[in-house]
Amino acid sequence: MGTEKKGKEALLCITANTCVRDYGQYVSSFTLEFVPEYDPSGINIGSFTFAETAKHPAAGHESFGAWKVEKEGDSLTVFVDPFLYNDKYTGALVLDDESISLTKADVPAMKVDVVDDFEALTTENGLAYRLLVPESDEPLPLVVTFHGNGERGTDNYKQMVNNRVTTKWGEPQSQAIHKCIVLGPQSNNSWSDDELADVRKIIEGLIAEKKADPKRIYASGLAAFQSTIRFAAANTDLLAGVISIIYWKKYNPDLTTLTELPMWLCIGENDTTGEAASVKEAYEYFKNELHNENVRCSIYPAEEMMSYGLYGGLTHWGWIPTLNNREICDWLFAQCKE
Repeated sequence: MGTEKKGKEALLCITANTCVRDYGQYVSSFTLEFVPEYDPSGINIGSFTFAETAKHPAAGHESFGAWKVEKEGDSLTVFVDPFLYNDKYTGALVLDDESISLTKADVPAMKVDVVDDFEALTTENGLAYRLLVPESDEPLPLVVTFHGNGERGTDNYKQMVNNRVTTKWGEPQSQAIHKCIVLGPQSNNSWSDDELADVRKIIEGLIAEKKADPKRIYASGLAAFQSTIRFAAANTDLLAGVISIIYWKKYNPDLTTLTELPMWLCIGENDTTGEAASVKEAYEYFKNELHNENVRCSIYPAEEMMSYGLYGGLTHWGWIPTLNNREICDWLFAQCKE
């Protein structure tokens, strides 16, 4: 009995169980695994403390912390009122009079709902991307997503968790309505032409493998260096429909090919970039000069942005009302090339 492990010695692993919500990555529970001989029955809600647990990125809403503890075999899960999984929150477990940190830095093991269903891959040219290919007896629609400036890198992670631009399409509730392949590439720096060419090659490969339906290839994403619109303008032969969120006039690509492609342009009226006027201008250009009768536009007023908790610097986050709009999502999947 003298060799029984206690405290930190009895704890084999801590895993943060997370998910991606409108404002980013949230933690909903922690799973603790113990050595077989350890009895964790004395652990309860009072054993855990949490602080600086933001529920909103720009407001003082805090999680109330732990609310349930469940034991299963040699593991125990503590459920928390979900909060942003960032470097600011603090958390601790008192185990046999020892304090064990539950901060992000001290919990290296992590699961991410939906994201973990994606395969992490890299092209021969070094482009990192995530891919979800549901089982299907026939080719499926494909949605390729383009992230913003804040998700650039090579970790093949930020583009999946900083917002729902990619994960939205892979969520079970979305897949139940519109079953599709989801492709989430990550630009190393600035969405170069070579990177966008690599994205096309990935899609062409999935078409050649008869996994993706060539008549129902869609692009949905943000305006980092005009990635979504640039990809659309260069690939009108490939795409059946586009959702383009935000627009930077100074990165204006050649738009003259976009005479027929169905597009839905979106931005908050008070977007902090000040580019709402550019979106309106682009819409008018497509309609009146290119005579594209398949383009739509949504400019979200302040009241609608506020209904999603978007104010101040968050008025830039026009992807939240867009991706929560069933009409826009249904419209995308209704598009089909002849």
